Amino acid sequence: MIHAVFQDHLIFLTLAAAVTLLAGVAAYFPVARRTGRSRAVFCGLWVSSTVGPLTLTTWGGSGVATAECAINLTALEAFTGVQGQLNVLLFVPFGIFATLCTGRPFFSAVSGVVLVSAVETSQAVIPFISRLCDSDDLITNSAGVFTGVALGFIVRRFTPGVPPIGPRIVKGAAVAGAIITALVAGTWITLIHPVRTVLPTATPEADADQVDAINIALDKAFHGAYEVDSADYLEDVEGDGLIVAQIPGGFAELTWPSKEQFTVHLTPTYHGEGIHAYKIPKVSRPSRSAQEAKAIEPFPVMDHDVV
Repeated sequence: MIHAVFQDHLIFLTLAAAVTLLAGVAAYFPVARRTGRSRAVFCGLWVSSTVGPLTLTTWGGSGVATAECAINLTALEAFTGVQGQLNVLLFVPFGIFATLCTGRPFFSAVSGVVLVSAVETSQAVIPFISRLCDSDDLITNSAGVFTGVALGFIVRRFTPGVPPIGPRIVKGAAVAGAIITALVAGTWITLIHPVRTVLPTATPEADADQVDAINIALDKAFHGAYEVDSADYLEDVEGDGLIVAQIPGGFAELTWPSKEQFTVHLTPTYHGEGIHAYKIPKVSRPSRSAQEAKAIEPFPVMDHDVV
């Protein structure tokens, strides 16, 4: 995921790492002066685990705010891909260090969900961010927060931990969180257009008669050089459908049920200046002119056979 999004941006990644470390150090010293080094270490790591994901997830996109957010109703699918799993890992440190710093798991979990929601919302409406707002990211990032909070809670249960933060800090954070939540909710109500994600459907397989039909067409055009065992069928409600079969070096198409148009697309296997070469099964010698190509064995290729 990082390579796909930030390729050729090594300078940005270096700066992001530096900012993340500096933010943690900057948070450490004032907390250490007030509460001691034990809490300060965890709070510094909490700030770093907040700034790091924020830097990466708000990396500039197209520069155009779409005001749209993709909604995937099959939530569990978000965890099946590599990107979803990396999204979970991205926010696990946040949950761990928030819990160890504050000593309040519930407070840490709510803070993480508010942060993730604000990030996804900003990706849809802020032009200089303008990345894809996606419910899958919201779900996986939140899952990372909850996982981290659970791990932090376990660590606190079996190791000496810092005392929970005071109610005054909790109340102040609750007010800030309520304001951010209200802004996020208002943005969704007034600006963001949810777009339901439609998963691609599988292409229907061609039946035996359709496979036989395209094999007959291939045999007529190429005299046995190509034969397929399976094909796909693309149905058109307004006219002929299309049988599509993969062959070495390209693919063949045959209209169905009329069988009036047969087309073969071959991809050049060699590209040179003014040269496009196609590998022909069972033929070893090259052809240097259109006439030689038409007359080449093991089969003569007619003008109307191949497009």
